[in-house]
Amino acid sequence: MSNLIRVFIISETPLIDGNLSHFLETEPEIEVVGEEMSVLAAFPRIKASKPHVIFWADSKLRDNQRQILWLLTVISGLKIIHLDLQTHTTKLYRSDHIKIRNVQDLLRLIKGDWAEQSQPDVELD
Repeated sequence: MSNLIRVFIISETPLIDGNLSHFLETEPEIEVVGEEMSVLAAFPRIKASKPHVIFWADSKLRDNQRQILWLLTVISGLKIIHLDLQTHTTKLYRSDHIKIRNVQDLLRLIKGDWAEQSQPDVELD
């Protein structure tokens, strides 16, 4: 199995995807596994390529919040980096699927004290 970080790019602006893709491909540990202009067109390719990171640049974050939530739900450990083209701000969305075995595990999650080294009783799927 490859140790490359798989990145999928979604951008309504071809200039962003072309330049970002070219830049990322110069990094030996990164593989660009797909590019699309819309999230709806990207869904089947994202499912097939199973990226670790989605870079998503658009001006419609509010319209796409359901899609972001869906992606985070179905792909364990996924990171979505969203660039809002109107405000020029970025947001990072991330999910971890974690099995809680006891109340102490739940408390560690609530308190934010769940780094891998401090959670022997919690399994990441």
